[in-house]
Amino acid sequence: MGSVSQKHFCYTIQLFIYMKDMKKIAQLIEQMESELSNMYHTHEVLMWLKEDPEYVQATLASVMSERAYFISLGMIIGEA
Repeated sequence: MGSVSQKHFCYTIQLFIYMKDMKKIAQLIEQMESELSNMYHTHEVLMWLKEDPEYVQATLASVMSERAYFISLGMIIGEA
């Protein structure tokens, strides 16, 4: 498990490399969404909440804005 900033850097580099290949970009986005879903499912998000609360806030905004999509990935989304 790498740090969030390392993952962001790797994803940024990959997106730059794949800019001309939409299929690879779509695969990369699917991988990122899967990792995000797993981060919440495995409760890894609690660790990131302590380490990088801004990242968690951004991911939560992403999940809530695409709620139906993340539910279709198997994520359980409740409301407090």
